[in-house]
Amino acid sequence: MASQNAQTPRIIPPHVVLFNDNIYTKSFTPKEYQVELLDVAEVKDIIICLLNRAAQNFVTLQVVNSFASYHDSKKLCVIIMDDPSCANQCFQDVSDFTSLPVYTLKESTEVGDARVIVTTSQRFLELLEKEILAPDSIQLLVVDQCHLSIKEETDIAKVMQKVNAFATRPRILGLTTSLLDDKVKCKDPAQLEAQIALLESKMQCQVETASDILSILRFYPRPHESIVESSTPKTACSLSSEINRLIDEARVFLSDHVYDLASVYGDFIEELEEIGDPRSLPMSVLDDLQYVVDTMGAWCADRAAFVLLIRVENLKVKTKYERHYILLCMISTLLIKVRALCDSEFQQYNECETIQKFSSHKILRLIEILSHYKDKPAEKQEKAPDEATEPSSPAETDSSQPKTEDKVAKEKGPRRGRPGFRGSPKKFKRTPQIMLPLPGEAEPLCGLVFVSRRFTAQVLYNLLNAARNAMPALASIVPQYTASLAEEGEQVKDLEKEHRKQEEVLKRFRLRECNLLVCTPVVEESVELPKCNLVIRFDPPSSFKSMVQSRGRAKVTNAYYLTIVDTNKTREYVDQWAKAISLEKLFLSRCHNSEPSEEDENKADQLCSLVPPFNPSGDPSRASVATCGAMALVNRYCAKLPSDTFTRLTPLWCYENIDGKVRCRLRLPINSPFKKEVVGALTVSKSFARRLAALELCKCLFQMGELDQDLQPVGKETFLAQEQEKLGLNTEEEIAEEEEEDDGVLEYRPGTTKRRQYYFKKVADALMECRPEPCQGAYLYFINLKLSCPLPEEQNTRGRKIYPPEEAPKGFGILTLKPIPKICPFPIFTRSGEVSVSLDICPDKVELTSEQSEKVVAFLNYTFSSVLRLQKHLMIFSPESAENSYYIVPVKKKPRLQVDWEFLDLIWEQKDLLPSEIIEEERTKFVFNGGKYQDAVVMPWYRNQDQPQYFYVAEICSNLSPTSEFPGEDYNTFQDYYLAKYGLKIQCVDQPLLDVDHTSARLNFLTPRYVNRKGVALPVSSEHTKRNKRENLEQKQILVAELCTLHPFPASLWRQAVCLPCILYRVNGLLLADELRCKVATDINLGFKKLPIEFYWQPLDFGWSLADVLQKSREAQKNELNVEEVEVKVETPVQLEKIKPKEEKVEEETEVKGKGKSWLEIGTWSNEMVPPDHDDDDCDSITDDMISDDLPSNLTMLSGGETIIDGPVGEDWGTGIQSHSKVRYGSPTIMPSQSSIIDGGFGSFNSYSDYNSEEEFSDLSDEVDYAMEQETTQSVHPDGLRIEFKGDHVAEAFDDGPTFVMPSEVIAEPEDSFLWDWPDLGDNWEDIKLRYEEMVVMHQERIMDSKKYLHHKEEIKIERKVMDYGPEKIHRHHETDISPESLKDEMVENSGAIDNEETSEKVGATPRENIGEIHDETTAKKLNFRFDSQPDLENHPGPSPSIILQALTMSNANDGINLERLETIGDSFLKYAITTYLYCSHENIHEGKLSHLRSKQVSNLQLYRLGREKQLGRSMIATKFEPHDNWLPPCYYVPWKLEKALIKAGVPPGLWNRQELASLRHLDNETIDKIVWERKNELDSAPLDDPASSEHLLPFVPYNLLTQHSIPDKSLADCVEALIGAYLIACGPRGALLFMSWLGIRVLPKAVASDNSQQYGKLKPPQSPLLRNVPNPKGELEKMLYGFEKFEERLKYRFRDRAYLLQAMSHASYSPNRLTDCYQRLEFLGDAVLDYLITRYLYEDERQHSPGALTDLRSALVNNAIFAVLAVRHGFHQFFLHLSPGLAQVIQRFVRLQQANSHCLSPQYYVLGEGDVSEAEDIEVPKALGDVFESVAGAIFLDSGMSLDAVWHTYYAMMAPELDLFSAHVPKSPIRELLEREPETAKFGKPEKLADGRRVRVSVEVFGQGVFRGIGRNYRIAKSTAAKCALRHLTQHQHRGGTGEANRAH
Repeated sequence: MASQNAQTPRIIPPHVVLFNDNIYTKSFTPKEYQVELLDVAEVKDIIICLLNRAAQNFVTLQVVNSFASYHDSKKLCVIIMDDPSCANQCFQDVSDFTSLPVYTLKESTEVGDARVIVTTSQRFLELLEKEILAPDSIQLLVVDQCHLSIKEETDIAKVMQKVNAFATRPRILGLTTSLLDDKVKCKDPAQLEAQIALLESKMQCQVETASDILSILRFYPRPHESIVESSTPKTACSLSSEINRLIDEARVFLSDHVYDLASVYGDFIEELEEIGDPRSLPMSVLDDLQYVVDTMGAWCADRAAFVLLIRVENLKVKTKYERHYILLCMISTLLIKVRALCDSEFQQYNECETIQKFSSHKILRLIEILSHYKDKPAEKQEKAPDEATEPSSPAETDSSQPKTEDKVAKEKGPRRGRPGFRGSPKKFKRTPQIMLPLPGEAEPLCGLVFVSRRFTAQVLYNLLNAARNAMPALASIVPQYTASLAEEGEQVKDLEKEHRKQEEVLKRFRLRECNLLVCTPVVEESVELPKCNLVIRFDPPSSFKSMVQSRGRAKVTNAYYLTIVDTNKTREYVDQWAKAISLEKLFLSRCHNSEPSEEDENKADQLCSLVPPFNPSGDPSRASVATCGAMALVNRYCAKLPSDTFTRLTPLWCYENIDGKVRCRLRLPINSPFKKEVVGALTVSKSFARRLAALELCKCLFQMGELDQDLQPVGKETFLAQEQEKLGLNTEEEIAEEEEEDDGVLEYRPGTTKRRQYYFKKVADALMECRPEPCQGAYLYFINLKLSCPLPEEQNTRGRKIYPPEEAPKGFGILTLKPIPKICPFPIFTRSGEVSVSLDICPDKVELTSEQSEKVVAFLNYTFSSVLRLQKHLMIFSPESAENSYYIVPVKKKPRLQVDWEFLDLIWEQKDLLPSEIIEEERTKFVFNGGKYQDAVVMPWYRNQDQPQYFYVAEICSNLSPTSEFPGEDYNTFQDYYLAKYGLKIQCVDQPLLDVDHTSARLNFLTPRYVNRKGVALPVSSEHTKRNKRENLEQKQILVAELCTLHPFPASLWRQAVCLPCILYRVNGLLLADELRCKVATDINLGFKKLPIEFYWQPLDFGWSLADVLQKSREAQKNELNVEEVEVKVETPVQLEKIKPKEEKVEEETEVKGKGKSWLEIGTWSNEMVPPDHDDDDCDSITDDMISDDLPSNLTMLSGGETIIDGPVGEDWGTGIQSHSKVRYGSPTIMPSQSSIIDGGFGSFNSYSDYNSEEEFSDLSDEVDYAMEQETTQSVHPDGLRIEFKGDHVAEAFDDGPTFVMPSEVIAEPEDSFLWDWPDLGDNWEDIKLRYEEMVVMHQERIMDSKKYLHHKEEIKIERKVMDYGPEKIHRHHETDISPESLKDEMVENSGAIDNEETSEKVGATPRENIGEIHDETTAKKLNFRFDSQPDLENHPGPSPSIILQALTMSNANDGINLERLETIGDSFLKYAITTYLYCSHENIHEGKLSHLRSKQVSNLQLYRLGREKQLGRSMIATKFEPHDNWLPPCYYVPWKLEKALIKAGVPPGLWNRQELASLRHLDNETIDKIVWERKNELDSAPLDDPASSEHLLPFVPYNLLTQHSIPDKSLADCVEALIGAYLIACGPRGALLFMSWLGIRVLPKAVASDNSQQYGKLKPPQSPLLRNVPNPKGELEKMLYGFEKFEERLKYRFRDRAYLLQAMSHASYSPNRLTDCYQRLEFLGDAVLDYLITRYLYEDERQHSPGALTDLRSALVNNAIFAVLAVRHGFHQFFLHLSPGLAQVIQRFVRLQQANSHCLSPQYYVLGEGDVSEAEDIEVPKALGDVFESVAGAIFLDSGMSLDAVWHTYYAMMAPELDLFSAHVPKSPIRELLEREPETAKFGKPEKLADGRRVRVSVEVFGQGVFRGIGRNYRIAKSTAAKCALRHLTQHQHRGGTGEANRAH
């Protein structure tokens, strides 16, 4: 039954807080203490006591800004610093981080327009005496080091005397240091009270004690605290005594040991100082062993001796000095003795008896405590890495060694991905083992044991591990240990290894794989741990702070905090505890915001029974929330709101007293969709008032849809499920199910690059079933060829004559029954140059007779099979059966265009003609006729008669005859040559010879051979080579006319015939593109359905013409010549741009995958940095110019980011590096697939950012394609981080600011340090002292007399909480003696009332003058393109077939066009369009949900589905055009039955002859299958060594290249994006939106026309964001935007509705803003707007950037890092509204560095360290600054009526330098650079989560160079950091290698 229950899923009640769920339950989530101090400073004079100077600065700046902006605008804020250096820094801070005018008045006497004055105390007194400052002109006085006021002679004291005498005192804010001193165990509370009272009397202010320690005291649950006393035996056991004796003897020996090198080597004493005392290490070993013996007993001493023995042996190996070695040997012998003694004693007992007999009473008390947590035994797989049995090697002593992969595999079973997929399983989260107990079971253990020493932790762990195996009571304990890395004097073998072990331990503890952690005080704070229900202090805390922090770890309700104390130290610890209680009460009494008392909480618990739980479903078995659990649910909801790592979002609440009763007013953070303030019922209990308000808020959230039926916050996945049907989205599982029905079991996940599908190539409808029939009029289309750019002389190597095709008398035409739609002319590139091709319809139709039809068919077959030799296996000629059955006919041009019937007759007669030998008798009659050979193709009949060779006659050499001298020495004449070699005697000896050229074997003329795909001319042959080929007979092909047969095709027609395949191929592609255009036009009226007669498309454009390319090439050659004559001085980057060396020029122009670097090396961009909204596999494949033209024709290049991984991921051997077998990288941007396994307790790191709205690591699903998305290049690290290189192989990207500080950033500290220990204690000292002495005595008595003290003989009792999930127990309705009737009077029945004075109604904008853009000449520069321009779609034909064809062409096709540029712009516009629609249609949904929804809509999976539904795969151009392999000529077809059978059997078609295949086609399917499988079995059974059977080894392709092509799913998604880009470029934004709607993407509101046809409306801008939540919202808005006019001037834009400006500048933490939302939604919108604007600008750039450059530029310019840099440059940070102390500190550090570097983006300013220095750092760039830069863009966009041009006018002015700089020098991401530099050897490993739970490590292995590691806050940052670390190493070694070679050369 229990097991059955265990498998039943249980819904966790809303108030049940799990161990890993750090949610406050007894109070609302508290504000950060700095923010609390701000609130108090607003209402009264206070003194804040903070040790952290940064916290003081934060409070000061925020208070000053608040008073100067929102209070009296005519009065001053004065900041007094006693130290001049502090005053200077404070002045700089106010100037830099606020927009307030600030003066120092050092010399000036004019206050002017100053709002803030920063001065010293001495200067302030002077200003008062001279009446420059009037007392009534000051509204706020900030006094630094206010503790100096207690000394009468100080200036601060004099200042306060003056101020206290003011008639109207200003608000006072005093600053002093912390009240706590870590060095003191427990400060005397009486003395501290007296000192506080004295300071308050001098300052006439109250000391405010809010701090991090006080937050723990106020808000954390109170555990059950007890002292557990352990006895100290009067006499130690004999074994311990013997061990102590050995230790004492060794200690005496070491003490007497003389080691004085100075007396022996006095002259070299300086050199000997580093040697050290050889006694120190042995002494430390003895101390450790002694401590264990005394405190833990002999059993632990045995284990300690073993661990120490291993340490000593390691030290012996390392030591370099003899004396050190000898003493270590002595210690080693001692440890062996100790072990021998123990072994001798222990052998007579079993393990359990040994532990109990030879352990100290302190250890036994610990075991007694833990025995209360006896549950069912932990399963064996959960056992710790180190067994209780004695380790046999040093490695086994490592208590924190993680499990090996094998062990994990055995424990958890095989890891599997989603069923039905092959290869790498889908990424999954390592689900935490929450271990929810069954109803009736006790709460499981989650405990900490604190020890003071690292070594103690290790030994104690070994003890517990042994005890759990030996004692049944401890069987459920699963211990681990962690500690600080090293104590003083202790050696750690490998710090990195130690780090990794501890990270693994902490990870296992978080995941509940172990339940007891032995640790040192290092984890008391700043380490993320789950909530614990047991905390044991094995060693008492060292200070009050340590006590509070360790007690704060016991966060579970009814937890235990136990301190084990020896009997002889009990009184001392009781005294410390009593003082700590007094100190705690002192601090709490001085805190303004106090929590309700315990009595009030108990009363609230009783009142809770009067309020029924809220059960939305009405079903008692379903979830409900009671009053006591409502606050936890509100806190959980706030924790799910989007936030960054620096910010804690908290509910905002306050009490309201009315007629002796109290009620609570409650509102949520400003980014919550629920904007109203909830007012609870009146009651007598403050705690109950809060609970009532929380319950009412829960009801409101449920009604709004923010809580689901289970009363859990609606997460992004739930929201996505709700929106899927509205947006037409399918889940991945639904798509998989659909496709499994179609295709069977899926091998890989749909939508990914690894999943390829086979699509039948589509033939255009116009070319289908169009065979001309006899006596029916057919259309004749003349294939018009015109030479548009002749081949230039430098490219014409042989100097041949150029043959313009338009001069040929004959040509070709297409004869078809169907009219062919108009298509654009297009170029092909022949030996003569660039030729323009167009189809011209002949005016008269052609009617064929049966005889003519037969001849036309014969001509067609002859042309493609005999002339072009294209017929191959599986291809059958049959015009009747073929679908593409149009005819190709010869056409003569004069006197008019018509079919050349004479030529058809000639071919009919000679169609079977083959060259045959001509006997000598006939040759004697041969007479040379030059006219026959002028335009001829000849066939030498004396050789290769089966496969004759064809040659063009290039020249009739009248100067040569058969008797002419033969080139070379073997033969005298040509006549001799033919006689000797072929036995042929030439009869006509005076005939001229023929200089011939081979007819073209290359049939792909789509692209030129002499220009690369980027339009750059390739290097030409040298003049010497050209001269040889033109003049040297040995370089020529010479034939004798007498020995050749004339081909019936003239050369002029043959030259056109070889162009036929590529022409027909291109025509089909353009017709398919036009079909798609017509389909869209028909469905949504976008474009002409039928083109007008007079309409013509513009020619197909590659982005360059041959003429332009050749002109640039000539100019480049001239420039190179000029460069050689000029002395080049490389001094500045500008010079490098203007004058480049010849070698660099060649490298740049040929672009052969170079590894050279431009002068601008942007070091910190990463494409992964851009928010997860793009696809990073933007480059579809390796470009043609990266590879040689000579690669095999059947090679298909992998598309960008494509990975082929067969089978599961291999072992990583603990390094995070995956095994490399069967892994291939197709492009430099390859990233791990989203289906690879993440093993480390987290999901995909690609989707993890600063925002943690839903989960710490959200599952990526399809966002990985997209989160690789963007490996942006660097100049400031991705998301702006500093990178610290920790040695050559490790780098870390830091999120918490730099460890170094710039000179201008140093926080000035007062010269004299201050502690609360001055001797003057005031007049009331004696009374205070007496009162506190009595209080301490009272607390001591209470401790000793209560259950808090357990005598060493007293049994320990622990009551464990029993779990019950029943509805009654969930809500804990307390039983009480008070009757419900008596409590009803305590409540006033108005609970649930919403403040009726406040509504969420949004108000319109206030009219302002001079709104909109403030035009400037600089902003107008370069703005020749308008983003908002929209062509008239009523009379628009739609996009040209050429641009649609470009969108359908993958870069794998190696064509002159491809989709990559269009895909980039389409991807950007897609993101912009969907973002805008989501923003406008979901006005009350927060950014986290919208981002998730957008990511699904733009995911490759969704786009693939849309493309699949529109059947785009059939129309795409997916492979390189190879007519001999993958093209089917007209009237040819492949029998599909046979094709299917061959593919199924895996038999290559080449094993069949055509006759066999032709005979099979008429059989039925069953017979064909039988025959094919018989052949298959014959091949399989043939012996391998049989040469005859070797044919079966021919390569087999699993699809037919002629009729099918293989396309990755992701490429289909890319095609969809490219088509969006095509419609955007051709039809404007509205056209692109309509096309997206046609695809099924929801970006426009639907509308129904009068004829019920589907139409689409226009998106309406959202209403003003201003809410009427306060009286006079418009006036409040102007107050909050005080001084923002300066910001609008900087932007050069004046807002119409300033509420947008407030929203854009408000951080989620800025709770004073009750008028608008925070910036997150606007940032979501602005990110997409800026992305599109910048991408479109780059796309339209006159430089016509290549796809790869466009992607890199987009990534470099559209990312959070550069936005943050620009935000600081333009002063956004001065107006940024936030209340986040951590964020303020990071911003301040970054701004300081930016100022020091003049706001430069050069990487040299972001790196410290030169040459071989092992540490270098990059400064952190705060993400919030980049976010606010984007949010302002979103605000301008909405304020301007959704005008993109308005945004661009503003932002171009700010970004122009970077746009120009980066466009001229394209940056590159470090990941891409590394993979291009080491494409085969660099392999990235899996991410690992670090010990702090917030950072990630990624490894990259470069074979032969090492493993390099990067650390960052998420996967993409860590990966980029690792790549940068590897590049740094490679660069350094490259330089060293180059230097070494140069030295050797010399």
